[in-house]
Amino acid sequence: MDKKNEAAEIIAELNEKHRDVLQPLVDRVNELSIAGDGDGIFFLHESLKVLTDAIVDLLRSRPIVSESQVAQARGDIRKKLN
Repeated sequence: MDKKNEAAEIIAELNEKHRDVLQPLVDRVNELSIAGDGDGIFFLHESLKVLTDAIVDLLRSRPIVSESQVAQARGDIRKKLN
């Protein structure tokens, strides 16, 4: 499988996995756009920037472990994982 197809499959899997969070967000953006609510769109944009910055900070501050590593540690990610 080439890298382009592999990347597309990963993106599709992530979209499906997080659809319950992303779909209401997309719906809200569409509602605000249809209503021409510039203030609402700006507020949503700024709120999402703060949220994404917090996620980036979280990713930088903690090691990223796979589900199998968490399972191996029996759910306690503080245990040393090999």
